[in-house]
Amino acid sequence: LPQHLKAIISCLLEDRRRLQSVLEHFRELSEEVINLRAENARLKASAVGGQSSLPAPPPAMTSPAISIPKSPCRSFEEIERARSIVIAGIPESRAELSSARVHHDYDCIRDVMDFLAIECSTIAAYRMGAFNGDRPRLLKVVLPASFYVKQILRRAPRLRPSLPKAERERLRVDRNARRSTVAKGSHPPNSNVPSRIVAPNPTSQHVAGGDDVIISNPSPCWLHLLYL
Repeated sequence: LPQHLKAIISCLLEDRRRLQSVLEHFRELSEEVINLRAENARLKASAVGGQSSLPAPPPAMTSPAISIPKSPCRSFEEIERARSIVIAGIPESRAELSSARVHHDYDCIRDVMDFLAIECSTIAAYRMGAFNGDRPRLLKVVLPASFYVKQILRRAPRLRPSLPKAERERLRVDRNARRSTVAKGSHPPNSNVPSRIVAPNPTSQHVAGGDDVIISNPSPCWLHLLYL
């Protein structure tokens, strides 16, 4: 036979031997799987028989349930509202750069905080609503904690000694109306914006009262600070 035919025949014989070896290994694995399945079935049968012969466990002793009072969980919106204030009346900067306009707002907020001796930094400050060229937008300020908001409101009455009695009575009525509405679970449609801003005497530097603070800065412009 030619040499190339001998090479082909030898390759075929080698492949046949390998195939036979694979078939023998497959038969061994099949027999092992059959044996394992049979053993698994015997073990399952013995386990079921052993469980049926065991006595029933005694009833577990249940201790009386102790009720743990759950502390009310405040939502993020409630926490954010409790530490926020809104300032109305701060003129908006006409700078072209947005960063310059934001810097102007922070400077005005810092003036208010310095005068009231509030020792904290604002977390965030931003204008609310769409731009209106007729009047400045409301400026919302988020403080680190509601403690500083309460501190501002607590110091506010000392800043308005010269307010007329009629105006103080009007603010007290408005304040009580807002509180009663909030206590009923709803907010009045215009509870965050006063009906008008009281302009103090031009010779007075600062006047304030109740939950409303009206401050004159060197601009001059009237700032109306109110609790959300």
